[in-house]
Formats: sequence, C-alpha cells, structure tokens
Amino acid sequence: MNPAGAPSKSPKTRIASPLEWAVAAVGVALVAALIGYLGYVAWRGDEQPPRIALRVVDIERAGEHWLLRFHAENEGGQTAADLRIVAELFRGREVIETGEVTLQYLPAGGRGEGGFFFRENPRQHRVRLSPVSYRTP
Repeated sequence: MNPAGAPSKSPKTRIASPLEWAVAAVGVALVAALIGYLGYVAWRGDEQPPRIALRVVDIERAGEHWLLRFHAENEGGQTAADLRIVAELFRGREVIETGEVTLQYLPAGGRGEGGFFFRENPRQHRVRLSPVSYRTP
C-alpha cells in the first residue's frame, strides 16, 4: 500500500516472444563468430609472401610515345614496399624495348596501378609484365 492507503500498482512484467529470443540468439551468435574470427586472424597471421598479379588495362597514344597502363594486385599475405615491375616488348623472341616502374607500397590484398611509355606500339608486339623485387616495410 502507498501512503494514501490505496493499493500500489506494480509494473506488469512483459515476457519476450519466441521471435525476440530467436533474433537475440542470432545476434549473439554473429558477434561471437566475428570476435572468434578476428582473434583467429590476429593469432594466426598470414605469413604468405607477396604474390603479385599484373594485367594490362589499356594502351593509348601519348604524344610521341605509347602508354601501357597496368594494374597490380597483391594476392599474398604480406606487404610489398618498393615493388619493382619490368615490362618487356618482344618481336618474336627478341626483346625490343623494356621499361621499369616502382610501386612504393602494395599492402596484402591491395591494388596499385601504373604505366610504361614505349616508342613502339605495344599492341603490335608481345608484352610481358614481371614483378622483379620488393622489400618488407
């Protein structure tokens, strides 16, 4: 009873529905899975060296030269700093021109792009792009 003598009203207790319990359980499971995955990745790490995939994106005229644009993707588990990439133009088996470019920083899973200038039209020759060296930052 309250001081005025009237019976006190207690708040009604609401019971959660099965749907609310199911949603809460899914939420807890997702959070636990995310924490577990992040812990696993942090504990295990990825010791795979950089694995560089290179592909030609475009070739266009650039003044008196030809510009060959490329994309580089690091599919490995470690960062590649000062990544040197060489491009070679072949006429048959003979290398007729070469170019070199350095990408300063290519993190694991990251992408970079660059270009090579050639005197010869790369569309008329076989092109080979090769990663040459990198350093660990």
